[in-house]
Amino acid sequence: MSAETIAEPNGPHPRRAIIAWLGFTGLLTFIAFALNGSAETSDDEPLVYSYDLTSGAIALDIILISAAVGIAYLYWDRDLWNTFGFRSFTWRDLRLAGVVTVASLVVAAVLEQFLHAGDEQGITASEWDPTRVTPFVINAILIVVLAPFAEELLFRGVGVHVLAVLGAPVAIIGSGVMFGLIHGIVAALPPLIIFGIGLAYVRWRTHSVFPAMVAHGTFNGIGLAASFIGT
Repeated sequence: MSAETIAEPNGPHPRRAIIAWLGFTGLLTFIAFALNGSAETSDDEPLVYSYDLTSGAIALDIILISAAVGIAYLYWDRDLWNTFGFRSFTWRDLRLAGVVTVASLVVAAVLEQFLHAGDEQGITASEWDPTRVTPFVINAILIVVLAPFAEELLFRGVGVHVLAVLGAPVAIIGSGVMFGLIHGIVAALPPLIIFGIGLAYVRWRTHSVFPAMVAHGTFNGIGLAASFIGT
């Protein structure tokens, strides 16, 4: 992302956008950890088979997309597409996203042996249940398509762009750290932050949010599929 995309006379307003972005993601972090801390351990069905996940995910993604639009409007109401990172990309950009995805999957798989973040999150299932195909398919679409779109729009699309005025390290690391924190799961922080930083790097290098969206969806899809391996 070049400097000329950030500051123009009578154009972008990075300060108020940064405050809004940090305030919103900070609020999400507080709520996520509060809810996770108050949740009681139970033997309920995996969330991927539950319509509770469906309704909750749709509501959250709508909130994330709405916040991204609002912050982008604060930044510069006449250049929303550029703030979102809705730009064309190349196969080379996708290869970079692929490298980040593979590396993040390897790191996540290694750390999972020690942290067991998947068990704490409770979304994936260890056994296939053919009687609950419908909720599984709906939730899988949300996990692989809608969630990556909403989260990337807020964190890599808008987040990296508005933080870019503070420099590449702040934009890349800052958005990656906040991405990990908003999930509210202590055990998942290391892999999520590493993945978030990797996606932010992809956004910075490619100037487009779409490769990061593809990488995020692929990461989620492989993670979901891997939970059934060996069952």
